[in-house]
Amino acid sequence: MRYIPFGNGAEFEMNIKNDTAKSGAPFCLLEVKAPFDIYLNGLDKQEIANLKDLQSKMNKYTGLMIGSLETANNNAGNWE
Repeated sequence: MRYIPFGNGAEFEMNIKNDTAKSGAPFCLLEVKAPFDIYLNGLDKQEIANLKDLQSKMNKYTGLMIGSLETANNNAGNWE
């Protein structure tokens, strides 16, 4: 899925990174992001602002993020 549902044509930000495990085996990391302002557009603006503030205070991405380019997790998933 390339486009954010109900995002007026906005696209998910998708990135991949090829890396090598300590064992020498190659693997690929995937990260998909959508900012709350686009992903939650049309919902209560104050609630979105509160959610963004909370995520910022926890040093997390202010949107929906699946995967990571920094940490491999054996495909276990890491929704943020």
